[in-house]
Amino acid sequence: EVDTNRVGVHILSGEYDCSGTSELGQAAQQAIKGATWREMKNVGHFPMSENPAAFKQYLLPILETIAG
Repeated sequence: EVDTNRVGVHILSGEYDCSGTSELGQAAQQAIKGATWREMKNVGHFPMSENPAAFKQYLLPILETIAG
């Protein structure tokens, strides 16, 4: 069990990720009360290498939420 009041859980799934599919990401989010999930369009398993600019658009709002 994860206490998301103490430890944030933010799941990002790449649209073209064959090993960590969006369906698995959604299932993990549903299994962890308080977790967030979002599908990243046009990337696969390594979005930070494949398309850093696109990855940044998904990551920065999470970091802002954490810092807020």
